[in-house]
Amino acid sequence: MNDSTMTSKDWAIQVEDKAAIMSETATAEEEQWKRQSIYNIHPYISDLNSKAFVPQVVSFGPYHHGKDHLKYMERHKERALLQFLKRSKNPFEVFMESLVCIEEDLKNSYDLLGDEWRQDSDKFLKMMILDGCFMVEIIRAATDEVRDYSLRDPIFSDHGGIYVVPIIKRDMMLLENQLPILLIDTLLAVEANKPEDLGMAKELIGKFFCLGSGRWKEGKFLHLLDIYRYSLVQEQRCEDEDIIHSATHLVESGVKFRKSKSLRLSDIKFKDGILSLPTITVDDTTESTFLNLMAYERLHVGAGNEVTSYVFFMKGILDRADDVAHLVGKGIIKNAYGSNKHVADLFNRLSKDITIDPNGELEKVQKTVNLYRKKHRHRWRASLVRTYFVNPWVIITALAAIWIFGFDSIASVYSVLSYYK
Repeated sequence: MNDSTMTSKDWAIQVEDKAAIMSETATAEEEQWKRQSIYNIHPYISDLNSKAFVPQVVSFGPYHHGKDHLKYMERHKERALLQFLKRSKNPFEVFMESLVCIEEDLKNSYDLLGDEWRQDSDKFLKMMILDGCFMVEIIRAATDEVRDYSLRDPIFSDHGGIYVVPIIKRDMMLLENQLPILLIDTLLAVEANKPEDLGMAKELIGKFFCLGSGRWKEGKFLHLLDIYRYSLVQEQRCEDEDIIHSATHLVESGVKFRKSKSLRLSDIKFKDGILSLPTITVDDTTESTFLNLMAYERLHVGAGNEVTSYVFFMKGILDRADDVAHLVGKGIIKNAYGSNKHVADLFNRLSKDITIDPNGELEKVQKTVNLYRKKHRHRWRASLVRTYFVNPWVIITALAAIWIFGFDSIASVYSVLSYYK
């Protein structure tokens, strides 16, 4: 009997039957909801900004597994698994047996797990161990916990840490792209031959995301995003000083800008409060040229990262039109591109999904500049100069006031001496 031929009486009987078994299924359904922590984003949420919820280079878990634009990273997952197993010196079967024991818990973490994963245990567990080991190896390589990959490795080397890991880190933060923390904890515990110790993942992830070393809550975390959220709420993150502030902000902190002696992009120096930058002409060819230069540095291991680091550095300096105007006034930027705002927007576009070499010279410059701007005397002196010594009439007035004050003081002294005499 279909819905179109169902009478009101038949429908009433059906509703009563469902109501009779509702209490029995409600408890089981509620328990299932409690286990869920990794959700498929509904369109009414994702429509706000669809790109914000979709991984760019790698899938973790079932929701985005097998998508064409993410397949490239699958072969690197297999390499990571082999390296993980080689280092652990434990048989592969030991890890798989440990995952079989928690298979249902892993599956129940996902609110919409398709039948292809629910019914095929081998397929599901293979995906879990590949994705889990890859995440562990990415974190370890990025935090220098392991150094047994080739220096020319496109993912796990210093080169990969600059060009690929920042994008992977962004993909790790997506709700649809989470792995149960139980999976990571189990892999680490079996590797360390401590199968009962299920608390190592949060420390490893905390180091990777610079979440500080404060006291972690008692109990279990659900996934990486849950750990990151906890750190935000509890404010136990470590301060990130690996950024350069805008030109306007630096000027207010007492930093002065000057043209470098050469045109080399690497000729950026900071000494005695003066930040020297090479002169650059920005025109209609700049965006295309820089994008291709950075693509070459990204893809060719050993090419270097000077251009990429320069663009990232300048993006921080040129935050707004006022910043560009200041560097134009100093002769550092020759603007043949458009308005100053257009130049600032250009560097913001160029710097998307890139970072600076953490061991490069520009990183050292950034840290030196940050140490300088933190000193209050530099900010106070800069404020004094801006207030009293920018306008020549203000300078003349201040000098006149000082002269009059000094003259009056001398006259007063003579008056007192004459009185006593």
